[in-house]
Amino acid sequence: MKLSKRKQLVLKKQQLLTNIQQQRNTLSATSEHWLTITASYDRTWQKMLVFKPLLIASFSLIALYNIRTLSTQSTSYRCLEDSKNYTNIYSQKKT
Repeated sequence: MKLSKRKQLVLKKQQLLTNIQQQRNTLSATSEHWLTITASYDRTWQKMLVFKPLLIASFSLIALYNIRTLSTQSTSYRCLEDSKNYTNIYSQKKT
């Protein structure tokens, strides 16, 4: 018994709609499972975001301190080098 072309299309459409509904149900269950698994990470991330402005400010202060310290050290190093050169020049003049 052959079905008419119209009935075949209706059956095919119904099968596709059933398949789509099953996929939606699976996707919904999977996304709920995913949210349950990652909930602890999400909470931790939200807690970390509260401290973001403090971290930015503290890293900025650390960077400024390091820049200041490095410039002071390089000045001290230059003075040390100058004193060595002066000592070398002075000792050469004596001989």
